[in-house]
Amino acid sequence: MVSFQQKKDKYESYVASLKDAKAGVVFDYQGLTVAQFNDLRSQLFAQGARISVVKNTVFKRALAEAQRQELEQLFSGPKAVLFAFEDEVTPVKALKEFLQKAKLGKLNGGYVDKQFLDEAAVKQFSELPSLEELRGKLLGAINSPLSGIVMAINSPARGLVTCLDQIAEQKKAQEGA
Repeated sequence: MVSFQQKKDKYESYVASLKDAKAGVVFDYQGLTVAQFNDLRSQLFAQGARISVVKNTVFKRALAEAQRQELEQLFSGPKAVLFAFEDEVTPVKALKEFLQKAKLGKLNGGYVDKQFLDEAAVKQFSELPSLEELRGKLLGAINSPLSGIVMAINSPARGLVTCLDQIAEQKKAQEGA
C-alpha cells in the first residue's frame, strides 16, 4: 500500500512537471510490455522528455493545482503522461510513431503551453516539423538567394577565365602546327 508521504511526493512531482513542461500528452499504455515501456522512456528521456504512469486521483488534484483542469476529462482508466521539457514536437512525434509501430496504445489529448489539445489536435501537432527541421528549412531559404547572388557575381569572371583558357589552347595548337 502506498503511504501518504509517497502520494504527497507524487503529487508534488506531478504539479512541478505540469508547470515546467512546454507540452504534455496523455496516452493509453495498456498492452505495452515493460521492455517496450522502458525503451520508450529512454528514447524520450534522450529528447528532453519524461513519461509517468499516473495515479488518476492524485493527478487530478495536481491538475487543479497547476490550473490545467481541462485535462481532467482525459483521465479514465490507466493513463500515462508525456512531459516535454525542451522541444515540444519531437517527443510527441516519437511517442506517436512508437505507439503506431507497436500497434498499441492511443494518444488521448494534451496541452501545449496554455492551450488544450484534443485527440485530433495532438495527432496534427505530432505531424509538425521539429524545431531542427524548421531551422534547416529557414537556413535553406536564406542560403538559396545568397548562393544565386554569388553565382551571378562569379559568372563573368568564370566566363573570362574560360575564354582566356580557350585562346591559350588555340595559340598552343597554332604554334605546334
